[in-house]
Amino acid sequence: MTIAIKIGDSEVIYALKLTRAPREYDGFGTFTLQTGWPNDCRLCCVREEHLQWQTGRNASGGYSLTDVPEGMNHTLFQDALWARLWRGDERTIAPVA
Repeated sequence: MTIAIKIGDSEVIYALKLTRAPREYDGFGTFTLQTGWPNDCRLCCVREEHLQWQTGRNASGGYSLTDVPEGMNHTLFQDALWARLWRGDERTIAPVA
């Protein structure tokens, strides 16, 4: 599953993936959207152009980077992304950590 984020004329495609790898394994273009998913996984957004590298990075530590199960409610991802951007206050855009 992918998600597109567009700001002005610039659009970035992210793959939504699950992993148990520590955040220290995340490379450029990868960020955690939510934690505490089934089996203690993190829901990550990985820039499409960095997906192959990130998959190899996780594998180097014995971790997988797997697809989000089919049939999951897409609004969960949208809500998590909005929460990350807005921090619950629609008047203030939160800095991305």
